[in-house]
Amino acid sequence: MSLTQWITDSVQQYAYQPEMVYLLIIVIMLITGFGVPIPEEVTIITTSLMAYMAMNPDLYPPPTPDARGVNVYILMVVCFFAVFLSDLVVYGIGRRLGRNLNENKWFQKIVEPKSFKKVKFWTQKYGAAAVGVFRFLPGLRFPGHIACGAFGIPAWKFMTIDGVVILLTIPTQVYLIAHYGEEIINFIEKFRYILAAIIITVLVYLAISVYRNHKYIKQKNLARSAKKQAQV
Repeated sequence: MSLTQWITDSVQQYAYQPEMVYLLIIVIMLITGFGVPIPEEVTIITTSLMAYMAMNPDLYPPPTPDARGVNVYILMVVCFFAVFLSDLVVYGIGRRLGRNLNENKWFQKIVEPKSFKKVKFWTQKYGAAAVGVFRFLPGLRFPGHIACGAFGIPAWKFMTIDGVVILLTIPTQVYLIAHYGEEIINFIEKFRYILAAIIITVLVYLAISVYRNHKYIKQKNLARSAKKQAQV
């Protein structure tokens, strides 16, 4: 079975289970709000392809004649609120942790020191404007939104800027992918080896990042222990 066929079959089996899809989107987006490395773009593309399949029953027949498929307009609304709520959760975590969030063990495990330094600099220099920038930087989106909360950007500014950017981008992505799904499937088939290499590279990068963070935390804890012993 080719990569394209596997992806098509995997996506098609959920194209006619709309309630489950809408619920999964919300759950997945909330999970990512707690640091689980699931790119929201993957969720958006996958569910949008489900909407495309449901819009083309001749190409992707439903399991039963009366089966309801994923509705592209409902999907646009669900994705908007799921992404917005996820960002708000991340912002709230930052508010909870405060300015010393880089001392938090949980935060240290999931955010590299270099990434934290970048988002701290941008947040303190550009203030609320950084909210919109972080939306377009998948690698810095999570630590960036936490920093926005930790460094005191007002909630109303965060929600306004983030909400506007999401409104202009997420529903648009869903609509375009749902209407040009066949081109995307053909693209996957044409560049399947490159896409597979990218996926493997991302997985390796995540594994290295986890290892480096673990090593950094271990070294930092050892330094603290040595400092305490020296003081005694």
